[in-house]
Amino acid sequence: MKMKEENSNLKSKIKLLEDKCRDLESERDFLRSSLTNALSTKDEMKGASSKTQSLSLNPDSSDDVDNPHEEKKNRTKRRARKEKKKKSNKVDSSSSSEESVSYSTSDSSVSSRHKSRKQGKRSQKKAKDRVRKSRRVYLPEQAIERYKKVLRYVEQGMTKTMAYQKCGVDRKTIVDHAAIAELEACDLEGYKTLRESFHRGQKLSLFAEQCKEMCRMEPLRIVIEQKRKNGSLIDFCQKQK
Repeated sequence: MKMKEENSNLKSKIKLLEDKCRDLESERDFLRSSLTNALSTKDEMKGASSKTQSLSLNPDSSDDVDNPHEEKKNRTKRRARKEKKKKSNKVDSSSSSEESVSYSTSDSSVSSRHKSRKQGKRSQKKAKDRVRKSRRVYLPEQAIERYKKVLRYVEQGMTKTMAYQKCGVDRKTIVDHAAIAELEACDLEGYKTLRESFHRGQKLSLFAEQCKEMCRMEPLRIVIEQKRKNGSLIDFCQKQK
């Protein structure tokens, strides 16, 4: 009798370890695809910026080669303008020193405000990009892992909204894919049977709809509702204080 109990305990531990390995493998695949996307985006941005810099440094290079006489005239005009500016600056330097100080301070304040706005827009854009990237899940295991992360944050005392932001996902996406994690948590055998029919390239939303249909069946529906009430699953209808 004791040997049977030990064997059953060992089997359950092995099953848990196998599930954990599958979760880790799915998360590895997800992180690898995210890293590949990020590196390709970075390379594209570098190529675009280098092209822009080369164009800005040599905007009139073709004109210089085709029109050497015109370029010579332009250089002469620029020199004349510079000399004229130097003379006017020497004459008006004593009278306009205070004005220049006031203008420089106002210009610096305007430029700083402009920079802060640009930085704010960039940070918002980066945050949106992170949400878009993290939202891309292709396998049921990835959807389950993301659901469990949100659940862990909620169990630690976070609000659901903060947990969504922490995981970089919106509420609608979590709700749409929640049935996958709920079926896996409450009817593992039913989930495994349904998972065998899922293949790469299939839309995850269709698989989630199949899981929802199974979760609506009795007595599974009652089990899921009880787990939502006791905090084992995310209760999306519950209003947080």
